[in-house]
Amino acid sequence: MSNTVSGLSVGRGLLYLIVAGAAWGTAGAAASLVYRTSDMGPVALSFWRCAAGLVLLLAARLLTRRPGPPPPSRCADGRCGPGPPASGSPSSRPPTSRPSPPPDSPWPPSSPSAPGPY
Repeated sequence: MSNTVSGLSVGRGLLYLIVAGAAWGTAGAAASLVYRTSDMGPVALSFWRCAAGLVLLLAARLLTRRPGPPPPSRCADGRCGPGPPASGSPSSRPPTSRPSPPPDSPWPPSSPSAPGPY
């Protein structure tokens, strides 16, 4: 579980939970009422519910969009993290090639006919 701060106030979070609960609780009753009073079938009703939800989400996004340029990315230079690495840390050293095995190591075999484990 993460303990990061989301920037959302407790009051606003509770308001979102209340609205979501009310929408969840009334959606079934509203769908049942529309199903009984109209000639829509269950597939058509589900389609229009999803379409209405999409319209509402798009409208909410347009209304809550913050003006101005997006914040700068922390990964703009290819390295992700809170800031430049400390000197001497592994990420501040240039990448090295893969270390070669010790001279007495049997792997990789020196010739293709060397006996292997298989």
